[in-house]
Amino acid sequence: MALTLDDLRTDPLQACTDYGLLCDKDEIFRRDQGGQCGIHLSRAPKFPTTSSEVYRLEPAPGNRDWFFPYSRQVGFCIVPIGQPEGTIAFTGGMNGCTLAVYRHENSFHFYHDTNGMFLANRNPPGERVCYVPVHAYQGPLKTGERLAREGSNLQQKAYFRHNLICVRSGNEWKVIVTGILNYSSLITGLDLGYEMFKPWFNTCLLTTFRDR
Repeated sequence: MALTLDDLRTDPLQACTDYGLLCDKDEIFRRDQGGQCGIHLSRAPKFPTTSSEVYRLEPAPGNRDWFFPYSRQVGFCIVPIGQPEGTIAFTGGMNGCTLAVYRHENSFHFYHDTNGMFLANRNPPGERVCYVPVHAYQGPLKTGERLAREGSNLQQKAYFRHNLICVRSGNEWKVIVTGILNYSSLITGLDLGYEMFKPWFNTCLLTTFRDR
């Protein structure tokens, strides 16, 4: 079975339990502020020794969903409260950054705070309703770091990343993490493929906040 956007919209917890999601391209947003977008979903190359499936989730022209980019300090987007069921708000991979959401007037402000260092100094307006620092998504055992170390050798280098997505589901936003390992050849420099890992053993759901 292949993952579809409808799967992610209607049952995000199951979709992110069964599949890894990778966001590493955001060409349509080359500034700090993101915004409305479509989503292009495609299967990523599989690492030969794994059975797990990884899909790329990339912002594309459109207005169904929302993207807030990684930037040198703080990337963000402003999402009006009351989005349709299944709306997705997502960002680039995180390995030390913080995801934060503030409710201000009639909107949610989604932030990708680089290394958790810059947002507080900006005194963002509104009430903070969601805060996910690195220790909250990497898991207590730092599984990605360990697997990347174990997967590296004289022929290949393994890299890990965490990908956080927010899905409007059941009158709330669910914040979900999937872990991705990317293997690269040290001989040719080419990508060898991707596989998923689970930062937490029991659930991919990190937190929720009400859509109100």
